[in-house]
Amino acid sequence: MSGHLPRIGKTRWLAILIALNVLGIAGAIAGVAVAPTGTRMVVIAPPWSEPGRIMQIVAAAGGSLVDGGARDWIVVAESGDRGFAARLFAAGALLVLDGRLGKSCFDLGNLDEASR
Repeated sequence: MSGHLPRIGKTRWLAILIALNVLGIAGAIAGVAVAPTGTRMVVIAPPWSEPGRIMQIVAAAGGSLVDGGARDWIVVAESGDRGFAARLFAAGALLVLDGRLGKSCFDLGNLDEASR
């Protein structure tokens, strides 16, 4: 054993740096998404739920609908009361994201619809 580290080409270093940057950005977005703050939340119900289930979840949590998306199971809801995100989960939400991500969620849904 010579004790030398294996040589890594420039292309591999570039791929590693890109992957680390993507992970960092994904981590930052996840940090915002995991800790919803403010009064607006993106609420995601299980996609297999019956139509209208998302509205039942929002109503049970004491919120009101702000905007709907291209999918029946994603909405932006609002409530000024503390603990809104926890109540959404208790009412059956699959995922609750910070409301600042709402535009991104709905734009992705619209892009998917446009590609059909």
